Amino acid sequence: MTYHARGKLEEAEKLGEEVVLLCKQVIGEHHPHTIASMSNLASIYHTRGKLQEANQLKKQVLLLST
Repeated sequence: MTYHARGKLEEAEKLGEEVVLLCKQVIGEHHPHTIASMSNLASIYHTRGKLQEANQLKKQVLLLST
């Protein structure tokens, strides 16, 4: 079970940010796994009430997905 699903949002956010950074470095920004990780992080931001960060990341996901 994930940190996000268990309500451990601070831990989920920290890990999500690390995953996105590593994915970008290792497999690139346009890789489907990176985009999925960015989308997951946007969901975490949204749940935590960080709406500006969530919306900005969602826009990036949309741009990279098209």
